[in-house]
Amino acid sequence: MLFRPPWRKIEDIGEYAETLGFEEESYLDLFQAVMELDKKYRVPVLLFYYERYSTAEIASILKIPEKTVSTRLFRAKAKLKNYLKEE
Repeated sequence: MLFRPPWRKIEDIGEYAETLGFEEESYLDLFQAVMELDKKYRVPVLLFYYERYSTAEIASILKIPEKTVSTRLFRAKAKLKNYLKEE
């Protein structure tokens, strides 16, 4: 069974972006948009899409129901879509 390292806190967002190694500028633009989300949406997005945690794992980490994680991911995607349309 594979275990993921515990969630780590990186103070410098630029440092975190560098660890992800974006291949295209559009990925960096999307990441910057994610970082502008409210924390309650940003954290689930980072854990799910960038760190590849499941919704169940995120629920356990954040101590919230799994359905809440799914709802926050859905709402975050809608916010990102609107934000990126404006640019």
